[in-house]
Amino acid sequence: MRVLIADDDLISQRILSSALEKLGHQVESARDGREAWEKFCQDHYEVVILDWVMPGMKGPEVARRIREEARDYYPYVILLTSLDEKENLIEGLQSGADDYLTKPLDPAVLEARLAVARRIVELEESLKQKIEELSEKNRRISEELRAASRIQAALLPSPAVVGPLEIACYYRPSEELGGDLLSFFPLSDRLLMAYLLDVSGHGMRASLLSVSLGYIISSKSKQYFNRDGGEAQGEGLGKRLVELVGELNEELQLLAQTGQYFTIALSLVELDRLTLHLVSAGQPPGLIVRADGGEEWLDLPGFPVGLVEEADYEVQSRALSPGEVVIFYSDGITEARCGEGRPFGREALLGGARRGARGGAMRVQAEIVSDLNDWLGDHPPQDDISLLVLGVRGEGG
Repeated sequence: MRVLIADDDLISQRILSSALEKLGHQVESARDGREAWEKFCQDHYEVVILDWVMPGMKGPEVARRIREEARDYYPYVILLTSLDEKENLIEGLQSGADDYLTKPLDPAVLEARLAVARRIVELEESLKQKIEELSEKNRRISEELRAASRIQAALLPSPAVVGPLEIACYYRPSEELGGDLLSFFPLSDRLLMAYLLDVSGHGMRASLLSVSLGYIISSKSKQYFNRDGGEAQGEGLGKRLVELVGELNEELQLLAQTGQYFTIALSLVELDRLTLHLVSAGQPPGLIVRADGGEEWLDLPGFPVGLVEEADYEVQSRALSPGEVVIFYSDGITEARCGEGRPFGREALLGGARRGARGGAMRVQAEIVSDLNDWLGDHPPQDDISLLVLGVRGEGG
């Protein structure tokens, strides 16, 4: 090891230096505390041995400065002293020293103390390497998460106009990756599927499941609603929607073994008849704001998918009118808490929806998101935030 020693007594310094060299260490000497401090600042030493009493700067003061100096390694500090009072020893250790040697120097004790120093220095170096390795792994994981987050964001649909509907959506994960997913897609010229789902948990695990569910729902929806050429309508479509959610629940019972499940608001819109069919599996109630400012909450019973083996689901079908806005949202919105700990709540959601209703789906989304961001302030959301808005355009829209 490289050892820096400081002693204003040249004879003691030479004795110590000779003993250290015989033990195989590289030695650098200083004549007092100030010179020791200057040399320490200019070079790398695993061990520093300081005489307690020196002119200019005493050993404990040098030890204190060494500990205050930011270094990427841990120097082991030993105080050399003829003082054996308990208070002096405590002062030395509190100054930042790791150990002490008493004068006159005993070579066997010196060798034993340096063996301890070597173990500590090697342990510190090992910890430093492990921390660097972990930091590098964390950096790579963070980069991968950011890349996955960008991919997840790219999978989200953009605002669109589909026949008589204007559709807007908003998504904000509570972490790099989230477990919410929302989407809409046409099944035919007259049918539009729109859904919002919320996987239990957060992060990578929930995100991977939500993306997989998106592909499953898309594939099964096309099978269910195109099997007779897409000619079914009205009550028949509602029954198929119930069957679809029931089949998802049966096939995804393996989720219960992993402790995961998901909630979903699954809706089907007949564009030519302006009819909404909705099945909810544990989702917060949907909201319809009418053109006159009135509201209707679409609250349907239904267990989350994958939670219980035998679950019954119901469909609610409703005619839509021009100027109405249908809103689906995750509980991350209504349960979002401000700095004082109060939840955003359904009334605040309704307030934003009413203000924006005359401006259509995009305006409703903007008003709700603005209110929510004001509510959260500088605090991040505690849960993933998802919002899906379907606006029925006016007669001339």
